[in-house]
Amino acid sequence: MDWLFSALGHWLKGTIVGTIFQDLQPVMLAFLAIGIFGVAVLLLSLLLDGIFDLFEFGDGPLSLTTISAFISVFGFSALTASSLGLGPTGSAFVGIAIGFLAGFAAYLITRSLKGMEAQGHEESSFVSRSAVVTIPIPVDGFGEVAFTKGGDRITVSARASEPIPSGESVRIAAVLSSSSVLVVPLNSNLTSADEGHPNLK
Repeated sequence: MDWLFSALGHWLKGTIVGTIFQDLQPVMLAFLAIGIFGVAVLLLSLLLDGIFDLFEFGDGPLSLTTISAFISVFGFSALTASSLGLGPTGSAFVGIAIGFLAGFAAYLITRSLKGMEAQGHEESSFVSRSAVVTIPIPVDGFGEVAFTKGGDRITVSARASEPIPSGESVRIAAVLSSSSVLVVPLNSNLTSADEGHPNLK
């Protein structure tokens, strides 16, 4: 493995990177270049969202975000280990270990963000659905409504601009939060714009 990073470093000596960091040894220069490459790919994938879709391997551990996070952390961790006196092979193994941890962390973060996004899309699909009031809704407080989605019974807290008794059929006009909605009587012409009704503030 030593010869690989050494060869890459010697090649980089003749490039602009080698000119800027001319005091670095070839192996350290190779690790630095790998780290910079990983950061560049990560930034481009975030700033130019969608441009690298052809290179994606799904949303799992092999997504572009995860891979670029691994590459960048591998390069800089190996560079640090090398600067502390560890040989090329040892530095590479340190970089691999820390890079895997960084890649796994990036995977967990992106999965969490995508889950939140999916939840937001799912909640927005509640709008215009019919529901039944299960706990009476007062003017200045919360009640509860229930509706069926995909065969599952879902109950959420609900507010309204007028009191609505239990058993009344209503329509969901807006999603207020992950666990509450704004409802209107089923025959009402009110829309989600009524979220700004003074009684709901």
